Amino acid sequence: LALIVLINLIGFIIPAILFFLGFALFLGYRKYLIAVCFAVVVPVVIFFIFDRGLGVLLPTCPWSIM
Repeated sequence: LALIVLINLIGFIIPAILFFLGFALFLGYRKYLIAVCFAVVVPVVIFFIFDRGLGVLLPTCPWSIM
């Protein structure tokens, strides 16, 4: 529920980063650098696949330059 609310307020990328990072840590993954890299890269790649490749607009930040 919090992910949906945050996506509507501040866009897709930041809440998705927080979700992936939180989920990895919740599952017990302790290699923090890899978890952070994964949490940043995956949502950005998903965003660009949907936005540029498929033409589906995901919510962006109100202050976004993308």
